[in-house]
Amino acid sequence: AVSASKSRNADVLLVDTAGRLHNKKNLMAELAKINKIVDSEYPDAVKEVLLVLDASLGQNSLVQAKQFSEVTNLTGIVLTKLDGTSKGGIAVAIQAEMNIPVKYIGVGESVEDLEKFINKVYFDMYYKIYKSYYDDLDRVNQLLDENSILFPVLKLLKMFLIANSQVDAGRVIKENKSLFEEIKQYLFFFNEDLCELVDVLSLLFEPTIPEKIMMKSYKNSLAYFSLSSRLCADKRYVESLFVGKKAEEVLVREKNYKRLLFLNVKMMHCLNSIHSYEDCYDIASMQLLTLQSFVNTDYEYNATVKNLAVCCLPLKKFDYIIEILENKEHVTMTELCCLLVALYCTDKEVYKQKFIEYKSMLNERDQIITDSLDKYLNYKDKKELNKLEAPNIMDNLVYAIKITEIN
Repeated sequence: AVSASKSRNADVLLVDTAGRLHNKKNLMAELAKINKIVDSEYPDAVKEVLLVLDASLGQNSLVQAKQFSEVTNLTGIVLTKLDGTSKGGIAVAIQAEMNIPVKYIGVGESVEDLEKFINKVYFDMYYKIYKSYYDDLDRVNQLLDENSILFPVLKLLKMFLIANSQVDAGRVIKENKSLFEEIKQYLFFFNEDLCELVDVLSLLFEPTIPEKIMMKSYKNSLAYFSLSSRLCADKRYVESLFVGKKAEEVLVREKNYKRLLFLNVKMMHCLNSIHSYEDCYDIASMQLLTLQSFVNTDYEYNATVKNLAVCCLPLKKFDYIIEILENKEHVTMTELCCLLVALYCTDKEVYKQKFIEYKSMLNERDQIITDSLDKYLNYKDKKELNKLEAPNIMDNLVYAIKITEIN
């Protein structure tokens, strides 16, 4: 067979040695002989030696794997009959004891619906569609309770759902760190696409960005999107913008516009933080118009307005700040500070009236902030600006006010 494949310039030679019981010495000896012949006839060949095991046999499959590995160099396992009645724990046992990966699995037709569900959940989260979010999460938990054979994939899917929820990232990390650590133990079970998903989640849970993620090229935008967001959170703004550009190219090509809106928010924050106010204005003002065509984008809208207001200060677009903020239903402290500066620079009498009106609606902590801003505007006391560095104020606002020409 080896000679024939070489003479025909075949790319792949499949050698099927099926029907060999591990307790039959003569058959096992023949298997060892086949292995030696291949090594002798084609020593440079790249060999893949796969052992097919029946998953329903449990620990007996592990015994078979050990005995076959004594006569040939196994590079992978193929597990069959992984239907709903088998838990697939043997896959974990073989990997743990023998360090041989499970490369392929055979499943029954009943799993097809499950595969469709997994694809549907991934699609929804990738395109930020939350219509059936809680129903999907309940379904994943139900399948895990039923001990589905695809439990590693389902746990990864559950983590992916939670990570893409609209819950604060700090809370997600605190409540699900142990689940993520468990998922990392199943890497041998995942294909390349699922391993890429684990890389994405590691950007949320790992304290530092793994070097392999920084150096890797990815198939879709999700990894680039997540890496850009993480770099932004770590205040590595220029790197975040560079990676974000890669994510943007793929998101546009895939027409994943809702995730692109979210990416733009991160880009605005980076641009404001490196004082690239014109570029921030270009993205933010265009996005504000674009958001009129979307529903359920409250976060993107509020974040866009906030970044837009900050970048408009150094650009002296005071009338525009007043236009987008004066009638906004809920104004954050960052936005209020921008609005007060804009009012002061356009009409000081109106500013005095509005200052009293806005201050009366604030709590004591926020009144201290507005008083400090008022002292800075009227007396140019830069020490007062330090009091604006509060948890509910964007960290790049103070510098934007400092470089704004205020008469």
